[in-house]
Amino acid sequence: MSFGRSHVCVLGGNPHRENPKRNMTTQELDVLITDLSKDFAPIVKKIESGLKITKDHYGKYMSLISMLCKGDDVTGKVYALALIKAGANRNGVVAATVILFP
Repeated sequence: MSFGRSHVCVLGGNPHRENPKRNMTTQELDVLITDLSKDFAPIVKKIESGLKITKDHYGKYMSLISMLCKGDDVTGKVYALALIKAGANRNGVVAATVILFP
């Protein structure tokens, strides 16, 4: 899974810039979510075709979002939207985000 340089700057910041985080326009956010969803598609396919250990695979989505966002709720919610757009079970992703970001 690769995230382009622009994604890293927006989501996690770039320590070499004075202001690593900035506000995104709605259009930029839509493009980011679409790009991420393409990266997530194979992962989502594997999760959705696997054995359901938790309802709607929320456990796997919770683990994935948690690992990627490192506690940042805004970033986690962006990843959640990208997972849903990639075909993830909406209920599973929503359950995961409710637990992670109450």
